[in-house]
Amino acid sequence: MDKNNELINEFINASISYGEYQKQGNSRGMDKQSKIISKVVEDIKKHGLNELRALSGYLEHKNIYVRLQVALSIIPIEPNKAKKALNELRNEKSLVAVEAEMILEQLEKGML
Repeated sequence: MDKNNELINEFINASISYGEYQKQGNSRGMDKQSKIISKVVEDIKKHGLNELRALSGYLEHKNIYVRLQVALSIIPIEPNKAKKALNELRNEKSLVAVEAEMILEQLEKGML
């Protein structure tokens, strides 16, 4: 497995764990996974923007937290795809809908 695939797998696993911690109300676990996700995204960026664009293929992932983290990560390079995914996530019946809404509000205010 090449390095980028390893990083993407790490991203997916951390995103899923983030969601599990959120469901448990474990903010410490969520913070830890957020840091892992941020580091992985930075590592992917080091391989180039095309490698980061590869994440957009996971906007259809079965796990809503993977879709959320992918959308958040690709905002700088694929804003329309990210917004579309976030708008879809707003309709979920979970805390991910609240997060998607907050991210969209920050986008509208130019804060992301």
